[in-house]
Amino acid sequence: MEFALDLAKIVLPALMVFLTAFFVLKAYLENEQKKKILDAKFEQKRISLPIRLQAYERLALFLERINPESIVIRMNQPDMTSRQLQSQLLQTIRMEFEHNLSQQVYISNQAWDMVKNAKEDVIRLINTAGSAMPADATAIDLSTAIFEESLKMKEGVLHKALIYLKNEGRQYLDA
Repeated sequence: MEFALDLAKIVLPALMVFLTAFFVLKAYLENEQKKKILDAKFEQKRISLPIRLQAYERLALFLERINPESIVIRMNQPDMTSRQLQSQLLQTIRMEFEHNLSQQVYISNQAWDMVKNAKEDVIRLINTAGSAMPADATAIDLSTAIFEESLKMKEGVLHKALIYLKNEGRQYLDA
């Protein structure tokens, strides 16, 4: 009996020390794991944030460049016919869109859909104005028709897409 009591005097404190060390070590290792996960997330955000913001910038620039007023002024040349200008405008929009296709990876699906819809809306506007032109119309005639159509749609899809992109991009700056 005395042996069991002596053994209990040795084993119980040792067991208490072991359990205390076990739980302290377990809590420490869990905290270290959480810290590593947070560090990895921070590092990922540090690397991806500039790329993501650049995507928003590039798509905002794309929308500004395909704005009917902007693109017509850039592409219009005095000796062009309306058909030539229409073709040049459509080709430029499609090329710029293809150039920015990879940016969809960095933005939300809704933002990308809005960018695509804005592009299609501008193409539709150009085609509508172009289809109303007589065969002998000049580029100036088409430009005027595009400007008139554009004025009717001042708060159109392009404008809404640009505002949405700006707001979504700003969310990453505040995060």
